[in-house]
Amino acid sequence: MMGILFWAMISVMTAFASVPCASDVDCSCGNTCVEGTCGEVGTTGTKACSSDTQCGKGQICHAGTCEAFFEQTGCTPGTSTSCYDGFDDEIGVGVCEDGVQICQEDGTYSACMQQVLPMAEVCDGKDNDCDGDVDEGLVCDCTPGTQRQCFPGHPDDVGVGTCAAGVQICLADNEWSECIGAVAPTDEVCDGLDNDCDGDIDEDDWCECIPGQERGCSGDDAVDAMVGTCQPGIQICTLDMIWSECFDEVEPETEICDGLDNDCDGYVDEDFGTACGTMEESISEDWWGWFFGE
Repeated sequence: MMGILFWAMISVMTAFASVPCASDVDCSCGNTCVEGTCGEVGTTGTKACSSDTQCGKGQICHAGTCEAFFEQTGCTPGTSTSCYDGFDDEIGVGVCEDGVQICQEDGTYSACMQQVLPMAEVCDGKDNDCDGDVDEGLVCDCTPGTQRQCFPGHPDDVGVGTCAAGVQICLADNEWSECIGAVAPTDEVCDGLDNDCDGDIDEDDWCECIPGQERGCSGDDAVDAMVGTCQPGIQICTLDMIWSECFDEVEPETEICDGLDNDCDGYVDEDFGTACGTMEESISEDWWGWFFGE
């Protein structure tokens, strides 16, 4: 009996589907008129169109042809909507963000793009699993990429003498690197610097001078005063941090008749009386008499 009813229903539906029509009103049972024949709702035809009004029931005009439209999946190509594959209450919590879906040419949405879903918690100062807590359940010395100041000595030494702080960088394993670039106190050396960062420079008694340093030198007060021809010399600090011998010094010499203070006593040609001047005067007088015929 059931078999008879089933085949009867199939015959009726087939009859309705093959009925000629001029419009949807000529069809029954919700069928639509497609190319002069009643067909099922959503049946795709090849009818040309320029708007949805030219298509039958359950169809839209797409790319110049009437095509089936299914409300459960249909969308307008090119439009977009927000989406999220997780729980809605996670959106905006921690790192989680909703994404976007783009309606494709076939009237279906693409996969959800640009969404950020919960992930396992890591040491990065963020709420990765979007539960409202940051780095929970982890032992995190630091956040990778962060930096901090460091110094391998007493903090009060930083900025005193040669001492300077360095920097530590948090590595990918959430541990601090070694201190980079720090300058710690060292033994004092003769270099004009405060190497041990105690506020004093070259304070050790054995430090006579700084290598390469120069100073004036002489063994005579007149030389120091640069009287007459006397000039002080130069001493240079050696690599042994002691002063070299004095060189290029001009010391007092025996006075000679040259118009200079050779013995650096403040007097010129004082040992010769007027002899140096008499010679000059005599030559001058002879020249004058010869020129004027006297």
